[in-house]
Amino acid sequence: MTFTHSQEASTQRKQKVYRSWMIRESYRVGKQVKTWL
Repeated sequence: MTFTHSQEASTQRKQKVYRSWMIRESYRVGKQVKTWL
């Protein structure tokens, strides 16, 4: 399965956005958990 350059770039961008979102969400949830404790 061969990717065009644009498809690969968009996939990498999605992964980067998803990863940064996950980090932000886990950080936010972690702060909430600390306030609950």
